[in-house]
Amino acid sequence: MDILARLLPPVAYDSRGPALAAELAAMAALLDDGLDLGGVLDGELDPRSTYALLDEFEQTYGLPDACAEVDGQTIADRRLALVTRITARGSQQPAYYEALAEALGYPGTRVYEYTPWTCTDTCAEPVASADWRFVWVMQMPQSERVTYFTAGSPCIEPLANWSSIESITCVVNRLKPAHTTCFFDFGV
Repeated sequence: MDILARLLPPVAYDSRGPALAAELAAMAALLDDGLDLGGVLDGELDPRSTYALLDEFEQTYGLPDACAEVDGQTIADRRLALVTRITARGSQQPAYYEALAEALGYPGTRVYEYTPWTCTDTCAEPVASADWRFVWVMQMPQSERVTYFTAGSPCIEPLANWSSIESITCVVNRLKPAHTTCFFDFGV
């Protein structure tokens, strides 16, 4: 407050008056808050620790993702999704999609690519046209995520429910090369 008082121009007023002192105290409090906020904003610029700017970061990077469940996400979950989106590099290699499946809870996933059949292939190989070179399959081991109708299930339940595996199909279809088609084999 003393620094602000010294910045006042010399005029005909009481520099120690109660009204001026109250005004200077209020201005000093605002400036102190601004300085404190400056330190906080340093942490806000890092997506790994942001809180106040999290919504802006998410909007900039297209989050929440249409493939992700939004209900019940904690701030830490949202930050992780943001950092993952920022640092994701993508790839056209099968190993990338196998690692992606493992990260989403599908260990042991393998990617198989089709190749066009040629006259040098054996008769045991599938006959595929040239268009099949753009088709690949993600083969996942039998998943506990598929729920099946049992003797104790109510009659209104479906015989099998794959709703919990929608996230991996959504993510892969969003990240795969646009000119390709991916089939999913859940080991059923």
